[in-house]
Amino acid sequence: MGHFCHCRVSPLLLCVLPLVVALSGCGGGTTVATDSRTGSVVVQINWPPPAATVGTAAIPANATCVQLALSNGSGWSAKLAALRPQSTTTSLLTIPGVPVGSVHLHVGAYRDYTNVNQNLVVSNLLAWAVKDVTVVADSSLTVGFTLSGDPYRVGVTAAGSTTLDLGGQVQLTATAYDSEDNVLLVPQFTWSSTAPLMAEVDGMGLVSAFRPGSSTVRASVGTVSGEIGIAVASPHHIVITPSTVNVPYGTSATLQAKAYNAAGVELPVQEDSWAWSTSEPTQPHVELTYVGNTATVRTNMPSQVPITVYATVGTTQGTATVTTFGAFSPAQIVVTPSTVNVPYGTSATLQAKAYNAAGLELPVPEDGWTWTTSEPTQLHVELTYVGNTATVRTNIPSQVPITVYATVGTTQGTATVTTFGVTGGL
Repeated sequence: MGHFCHCRVSPLLLCVLPLVVALSGCGGGTTVATDSRTGSVVVQINWPPPAATVGTAAIPANATCVQLALSNGSGWSAKLAALRPQSTTTSLLTIPGVPVGSVHLHVGAYRDYTNVNQNLVVSNLLAWAVKDVTVVADSSLTVGFTLSGDPYRVGVTAAGSTTLDLGGQVQLTATAYDSEDNVLLVPQFTWSSTAPLMAEVDGMGLVSAFRPGSSTVRASVGTVSGEIGIAVASPHHIVITPSTVNVPYGTSATLQAKAYNAAGVELPVQEDSWAWSTSEPTQPHVELTYVGNTATVRTNMPSQVPITVYATVGTTQGTATVTTFGAFSPAQIVVTPSTVNVPYGTSATLQAKAYNAAGLELPVPEDGWTWTTSEPTQLHVELTYVGNTATVRTNIPSQVPITVYATVGTTQGTATVTTFGVTGGL
């Protein structure tokens, strides 16, 4: 049967404790299979002055009481609590009826206590120690303790779900424990995240979600830490506006994407979390550039089939369809030189450039250019070209000027070629 003996000593100053525990066996007779002998545990508490130490561990200056808890593996247990004395430095406490054999001891220094029916109820553990000893009949054992304010383990709990939407937050709470799961007061916890780009934690344990992924958040006291896993979910869906757009050859269009959770609330997505791509990885027809949730598509070459544009955050994609129907026509095409004389048997090079209405040069793909002359059979002037560069060669002198055309879409630029004169030696 367990014995609970609570001895009150008048309170005074603070601090705890080298403890000297003397375990004295009593009883006699022949040992039988079930040993019913008991002993007494005599506890001598030496109260050092404030700021004293026990071994290498500082005694908490705000400790007002200590408690000794005893137990064995057969269900027996007892507790004894004592206040810091007012005028003496030593307290002697005795727990009678301790069964012989192995006994587990737990000593705690506490900040607070209450008096309930002449029994001390302690709270707010500041430092602790445990030890297993053996009570032997007709003998005594002196046991020494070194109290520690370090936790045995740290537990971390969340006030809500640990799976967060982008921009979501959850408050974490850390609790320190001794080896017997008594809550231990500690000055503060140090918080950290293994992936702060995904989930960041502040000094008070508040976690904020920034990018899809996962992180482990830890609360540490010295070398002891507890942890909890945090998951940052990808958006439920992504919407691109416009969802369908026609971008004629040589023009461009702007697309914008927004991410939403399952409730349809727009999510704050970090700029570098967006990734854009198209259904043609090499982008021969549509060139794609983007910053954050805004993308620009430009048609460099007409496509016979629609092209899909993807906006991705985490594992979630939104799509838009791009077509390239219609011809592209610059506002102006200039051929240089605009007039050139090519005597019989010689050649000259012409170069064309396309411009929009604002006078800005337009990037026209090589196969977007077409060159022709005013004489379809090219009887007098032979014309060859690649892209915006053409070569004209006079095969037969012409009595009239010949016009050369550089065409993109429905827009033409012109140059005039004459064939006066002959080359030397001909």
